[in-house]
Amino acid sequence: GARACRVTPAGAEVLWKKPFSDGNGDIIWQDHLYVPGGVYKCVDLKTGEFNWKKSIGSCGECSANVLADGKIFTPKGENHQLTKNYGDLTYSLSMIKATPEACIELSVFNPKMCMMTSPAIAGGKLYLRTLDGIACYDLQDHGIYVEGVATKKEALTFRFKQTGGG
Repeated sequence: GARACRVTPAGAEVLWKKPFSDGNGDIIWQDHLYVPGGVYKCVDLKTGEFNWKKSIGSCGECSANVLADGKIFTPKGENHQLTKNYGDLTYSLSMIKATPEACIELSVFNPKMCMMTSPAIAGGKLYLRTLDGIACYDLQDHGIYVEGVATKKEALTFRFKQTGGG
């Protein structure tokens, strides 16, 4: 679960606790807790109340999430993939805007990243371990982390620019 405490020199006071954390790399950003999982959640840290809940598909249970520039990069894949042939397991990567107003999934792409891989971001670049090596994506193009944007039916499709790797 999740618990919020106020820590003072006199000790810790529990403000709230709830059994909703999936233990999948929760992220704190601007007074809110973002809880990835089958149902993604945004929780107000002060009150413990949900701002929103939204199903975005299964999140990678053995991978961490990373926050950069107000966006959360979440590995997505079928839960309990360990029971399948390891060589066939890959995760997609979802980019979610970290905002308490609504769950806005900006993009999902499949770089064929290995399961149990956590994305890493350094120097404006996203690094992922893939089935055939390591890929590096430039997140600084046009200041919005993507090379291009295309409208497709009721969604936006983002095209990432690969700058190195396998």
